[in-house]
Amino acid sequence: MSWTSAEVEILKEYYSQGKAVEFIAHELKRTPAAIKLKASRLGLRRQRAGPDSATIQTLKRLSEKDIASRIASLLGEAPRLEVEAKVFSDDELMAFVDGIGGLTRFLKDLIGVELQNYQVEICEKLIGSRPLVCVTGRQVGKDFTIGCFSLWEAVTLANSRILIVSAAQRQSDLLNDRILAFIASNDQLYLSIEKAGREALRFKNGSAIYFLPATGLIRGYTEITRAFFNEARDIPELAYDAVTPMLSRRNGQLAVFSTPLGRTGKLWELWTSPLYEKAQVRSEQNKYLDRAFLDAERDRMSNGSYRCEYEGEFVASEANYFDLGAIQKCAEDYDLPLLPENGVRYSIGIDWGRKQDASVMIVVAAYPGAVKVAAIKSFEGVSFEEQLPAVRYLDDLYKPVSIVAEETGLGMGPCDRLEKMGVRITRFKTTNASKIEIYDYLRREFDKRLLTIPLSPIRLKRELELLEYETLPSGSVRIGHPGGEHDDFADALALALWGLRSGDTDRYAIGYVGGRGWDEDD
Repeated sequence: MSWTSAEVEILKEYYSQGKAVEFIAHELKRTPAAIKLKASRLGLRRQRAGPDSATIQTLKRLSEKDIASRIASLLGEAPRLEVEAKVFSDDELMAFVDGIGGLTRFLKDLIGVELQNYQVEICEKLIGSRPLVCVTGRQVGKDFTIGCFSLWEAVTLANSRILIVSAAQRQSDLLNDRILAFIASNDQLYLSIEKAGREALRFKNGSAIYFLPATGLIRGYTEITRAFFNEARDIPELAYDAVTPMLSRRNGQLAVFSTPLGRTGKLWELWTSPLYEKAQVRSEQNKYLDRAFLDAERDRMSNGSYRCEYEGEFVASEANYFDLGAIQKCAEDYDLPLLPENGVRYSIGIDWGRKQDASVMIVVAAYPGAVKVAAIKSFEGVSFEEQLPAVRYLDDLYKPVSIVAEETGLGMGPCDRLEKMGVRITRFKTTNASKIEIYDYLRREFDKRLLTIPLSPIRLKRELELLEYETLPSGSVRIGHPGGEHDDFADALALALWGLRSGDTDRYAIGYVGGRGWDEDD
């Protein structure tokens, strides 16, 4: 049988993706031998080997209820399994399409899921004709609700194009995993898939669900019928500008889900817009969430933080030290640590802690016209003797121009030990005046968008967002964290950045021990 040009292109694509020969044979309706022969003639090479023949036979013998094998086959890592699905009557199928009742019946009959009342109310608003902003406390199942609704709409509404944009790659992958697990758990849904991958699920009825992190390139998608923004408070505004035009061709709807923050930024703008339907969910509405856990969190956190994180409230704050929008624009999704590079200057900031607080070491890299967090190490409940080797390791690895360590309070002991170990440091004495100066310098870097911080670990970004200031009766300003919160990561970042300053890094130093400061020519 001759090969069409389209079949050849499909073969090339699957081979480049490392798909199993048996999978390709199944998709192209040819024998594995024919696939191997054609690939050999074309000189094709796969990037990674598929499962061997013994594994293939094992997969074939597995029950169609084996979700792991089904997911592997959906992703092209194993051949598609042959299953026999129950045949629904026309009336049963049409019942799945019928609004919110159809959605709940679809989820219950096909994947054994029953939504809680607040999740049903959110889905009712999604079915409506207006875009939606849903702000929630933590642990209410935002991802679960988005996944359930997206799967139902893709299956019951042919040619749907659903785009799910998450703040980070990890969140995007988790949502993809959740929906794949739903599909793999049911014969009918399994047979509805045309092609599956990490970035898209394509259905035989022409529908598709796309999964993208906000940190990637959001371009090239057209005729989107629905777009979800998941954890929208961490999604840059440029992502909104990229997605909105995609909704225009088919009058698509935008649905924004997030835990709120302050009364600023794009999320607050949408929440206060009369054009959007609103939904607000408190964590306590989740009947599966332990009330003792919520009580402990309420005791641990400040009132404002608890209301924001667990009651889904936009808490008014006139005292945020940093502009939340500036922090948002400077946060990117990238992996730590960054490897040392020639010609790049590094600085390390250390904030010591032992019991209630964490010890945090942050390395920043100075590039021409930009600074980027290169590494973060943190310790909780660990003795200083166990922490000090990490400082020497970072010193040897990055060869920083400066190591700025907080000397005040607990810091005196570990600073003494570092000096005895031969590690050259600048001791920083924390006073109200010195803290204001290093944080003011950090704030200017954020405002100018000269500093890049990672989205993970989330504690760094969170501490920066929650940092507050108050004006004292004397007229001076005091900077600190809300009750129940911490500023260890934020302090370490400010110290690291201070170490990159030329000329006066030792202004608040005591016992400056020769550090690797810059020469005046630098």
